[in-house]
Amino acid sequence: MFGLSEREHAEKPLRETEHLYQALIEAAPDMIFTISPQAGLTSLNPDFERMTGWSRDKWLDKPLHKLVHPEDLSNRPRDAGPRPQRRANSHPSSCASERAPANT
Repeated sequence: MFGLSEREHAEKPLRETEHLYQALIEAAPDMIFTISPQAGLTSLNPDFERMTGWSRDKWLDKPLHKLVHPEDLSNRPRDAGPRPQRRANSHPSSCASERAPANT
């Protein structure tokens, strides 16, 4: 079994790599996100907020399909998660109740 100093020595390169990876993701000029095997959003970089106008914290752990327009879900792969429930009075062009503000 590793002693504490040996373990710390072995974990140091991993922490450095994780730090570099996180810095790259946070500075990327494109939206980058990760999803769980159940298609839940597990991380979102700052460009998510810039592109959508929505808070990253509010979207963490939400299903990925909530970000996709309902008409685009008809071509989704089988393992992409559950289909969203449509309300009786909803129009196909209306998306989640949180819409990004329109650029006027």
